[in-house]
Amino acid sequence: MSLEAYSCPICGSRCELEIFEHAALPLHNLQKYFTREEAIGASSRSVLFMGCEQCGFVFNARYSSAGMYDAIDYESSRVASPAFSGYLDSVIDFALSRLRRTEGRIVEVGCGSGDFLTRLCARGDFEGFGFDVNANLPACSESASVQFFNEYYRREEFY
Repeated sequence: MSLEAYSCPICGSRCELEIFEHAALPLHNLQKYFTREEAIGASSRSVLFMGCEQCGFVFNARYSSAGMYDAIDYESSRVASPAFSGYLDSVIDFALSRLRRTEGRIVEVGCGSGDFLTRLCARGDFEGFGFDVNANLPACSESASVQFFNEYYRREEFY
Protein backbone atom coordinates (compact mmCIF):
# COMPACT_ATOMS: atom_id res chain seq x y z
CA MET A 1 0.00 0.00 0.00
CA SER A 2 1.28 3.42 -0.91
CA LEU A 3 1.80 5.92 1.91
CA GLU A 4 1.41 8.91 -0.43
CA ALA A 5 -1.79 10.96 -0.46
CA TYR A 6 -3.67 11.23 -3.74
CA SER A 7 -6.58 13.41 -4.78
CA CYS A 8 -9.19 12.44 -7.34
CA PRO A 9 -8.60 14.40 -10.57
CA ILE A 10 -12.38 14.50 -11.13
CA CYS A 11 -13.92 15.55 -7.79
CA GLY A 12 -10.84 16.43 -5.71
CA SER A 13 -11.62 14.00 -2.87
CA ARG A 14 -8.82 12.22 -1.01
CA CYS A 15 -8.29 8.73 -2.50
CA GLU A 16 -7.26 5.85 -0.26
CA LEU A 17 -8.64 2.87 -2.25
CA GLU A 18 -5.70 1.18 -3.93
CA ILE A 19 -6.97 -0.90 -6.86
CA PHE A 20 -3.77 -2.23 -8.48
CA GLU A 21 -0.04 -1.61 -8.15
CA HIS A 22 2.86 -2.97 -10.18
CA ALA A 23 6.50 -1.91 -10.08
CA ALA A 24 7.38 -2.47 -13.75
CA LEU A 25 4.81 -2.75 -16.52
CA PRO A 26 5.88 -2.24 -20.14
CA LEU A 27 5.68 1.39 -21.23
CA HIS A 28 4.40 0.28 -24.65
CA ASN A 29 2.33 -2.82 -24.05
CA LEU A 30 1.57 -3.20 -27.77
CA GLN A 31 5.19 -3.07 -28.93
CA LYS A 32 6.28 -6.03 -31.06
CA TYR A 33 9.53 -7.70 -30.04
CA PHE A 34 11.30 -10.29 -32.12
CA THR A 35 13.58 -11.76 -29.46
CA ARG A 36 13.18 -12.62 -25.80
CA GLU A 37 16.05 -10.27 -24.95
CA GLU A 38 14.32 -7.33 -26.66
CA ALA A 39 11.13 -8.03 -24.72
CA ILE A 40 12.91 -8.34 -21.37
CA GLY A 41 14.80 -5.10 -22.03
CA ALA A 42 11.66 -3.13 -22.89
CA SER A 43 11.09 0.24 -21.22
CA SER A 44 8.84 -0.09 -18.20
CA ARG A 45 7.08 2.07 -15.67
CA SER A 46 5.43 1.64 -12.29
CA VAL A 47 1.66 2.07 -12.03
CA LEU A 48 -0.69 2.66 -9.13
CA PHE A 49 -4.41 2.64 -9.87
CA MET A 50 -6.38 4.45 -7.19
CA GLY A 51 -10.15 4.52 -6.83
CA CYS A 52 -12.19 7.44 -5.59
CA GLU A 53 -14.84 6.28 -3.15
CA GLN A 54 -16.77 9.55 -3.61
CA CYS A 55 -17.30 9.57 -7.39
CA GLY A 56 -16.05 6.12 -8.47
CA PHE A 57 -13.28 7.36 -10.78
CA VAL A 58 -10.23 5.09 -11.14
CA PHE A 59 -6.92 6.58 -12.28
CA ASN A 60 -3.21 5.85 -12.52
CA ALA A 61 -1.74 8.03 -9.79
CA ARG A 62 1.76 7.59 -11.27
CA TYR A 63 0.86 8.52 -14.84
CA SER A 64 3.44 10.37 -16.91
CA SER A 65 3.21 11.02 -20.65
CA ALA A 66 7.03 10.97 -21.05
CA GLY A 67 7.87 8.51 -23.83
CA MET A 68 4.26 7.40 -24.24
CA TYR A 69 3.84 8.75 -27.75
CA ASP A 70 7.14 7.63 -29.23
CA ALA A 71 6.70 6.04 -32.66
CA ILE A 72 6.62 2.26 -32.26
CA ASP A 73 5.74 -0.80 -34.33
CA TYR A 74 2.82 -2.37 -32.50
CA GLU A 75 0.11 -5.02 -32.61
CA SER A 76 -3.06 -4.12 -30.73
CA SER A 77 -5.18 -7.27 -30.93
CA ARG A 78 -4.17 -9.84 -28.32
CA VAL A 79 -7.42 -11.42 -27.21
CA ALA A 80 -6.90 -14.43 -29.49
CA SER A 81 -4.24 -15.54 -27.00
CA PRO A 82 -5.75 -17.74 -24.26
CA ALA A 83 -3.02 -16.57 -21.87
CA PHE A 84 -3.79 -12.90 -22.48
CA SER A 85 -7.56 -13.46 -22.29
CA GLY A 86 -7.04 -15.19 -18.94
CA TYR A 87 -4.93 -12.26 -17.75
CA LEU A 88 -7.62 -9.74 -18.81
CA ASP A 89 -10.26 -11.75 -16.96
CA SER A 90 -8.11 -11.86 -13.81
CA VAL A 91 -7.60 -8.07 -13.91
CA ILE A 92 -11.35 -7.58 -14.38
CA ASP A 93 -12.12 -10.00 -11.50
CA PHE A 94 -9.73 -8.14 -9.23
CA ALA A 95 -11.00 -4.67 -10.20
CA LEU A 96 -14.65 -5.67 -9.73
CA SER A 97 -13.91 -7.23 -6.34
CA ARG A 98 -12.28 -3.98 -5.19
CA LEU A 99 -14.85 -1.61 -6.69
CA ARG A 100 -17.80 -3.67 -5.47
CA ARG A 101 -20.01 -2.38 -8.29
CA THR A 102 -21.87 -4.16 -11.05
CA GLU A 103 -23.46 -1.17 -12.72
CA GLY A 104 -22.65 2.38 -13.77
CA ARG A 105 -20.64 4.29 -16.35
CA ILE A 106 -17.09 3.38 -17.28
CA VAL A 107 -14.91 5.80 -19.24
CA GLU A 108 -11.65 4.33 -20.53
CA VAL A 109 -9.27 6.94 -21.87
CA GLY A 110 -6.70 5.28 -24.10
CA CYS A 111 -8.84 2.19 -24.72
CA GLY A 112 -6.70 0.80 -27.57
CA SER A 113 -8.77 -1.73 -29.49
CA GLY A 114 -11.55 -1.65 -26.88
CA ASP A 115 -11.18 -5.28 -25.79
CA PHE A 116 -10.78 -4.56 -22.06
CA LEU A 117 -13.70 -2.13 -21.92
CA THR A 118 -15.99 -4.49 -23.84
CA ARG A 119 -15.14 -7.44 -21.57
CA LEU A 120 -15.51 -5.35 -18.41
CA CYS A 121 -18.91 -3.98 -19.42
CA ALA A 122 -20.11 -7.50 -20.27
CA ARG A 123 -19.50 -8.52 -16.64
CA GLY A 124 -22.22 -6.26 -15.27
CA ASP A 125 -24.78 -3.66 -16.15
CA PHE A 126 -22.18 -1.11 -17.26
CA GLU A 127 -22.35 1.58 -19.91
CA GLY A 128 -18.89 1.95 -21.49
CA PHE A 129 -17.28 4.86 -23.31
CA GLY A 130 -13.87 4.27 -24.88
CA PHE A 131 -11.66 7.09 -26.15
CA ASP A 132 -8.49 6.64 -28.20
CA VAL A 133 -6.75 8.29 -31.12
CA ASN A 134 -6.10 4.99 -32.81
CA ALA A 135 -6.55 3.74 -36.37
CA ASN A 136 -7.35 0.28 -34.93
CA LEU A 137 -10.23 1.47 -32.74
CA PRO A 138 -13.46 -0.22 -33.86
CA ALA A 139 -16.02 2.06 -35.49
CA CYS A 140 -18.67 0.47 -33.29
CA SER A 141 -19.00 -2.16 -30.60
CA GLU A 142 -20.72 -5.53 -30.79
CA SER A 143 -22.36 -4.50 -27.52
CA ALA A 144 -25.02 -1.78 -27.49
CA SER A 145 -23.77 -0.72 -24.04
CA VAL A 146 -20.26 0.23 -25.29
CA GLN A 147 -19.41 3.22 -27.51
CA PHE A 148 -16.04 4.13 -28.99
CA PHE A 149 -14.77 7.60 -29.89
CA ASN A 150 -11.71 7.96 -32.14
CA GLU A 151 -10.74 11.30 -30.61
CA TYR A 152 -9.11 12.85 -27.59
CA TYR A 153 -11.19 12.70 -24.42
CA ARG A 154 -12.52 16.11 -23.41
CA ARG A 155 -14.30 16.01 -20.08
CA GLU A 156 -16.29 19.18 -20.76
CA GLU A 157 -17.77 17.66 -23.94
CA PHE A 158 -18.61 14.31 -22.35
CA TYR A 159 -20.70 15.42 -19.37
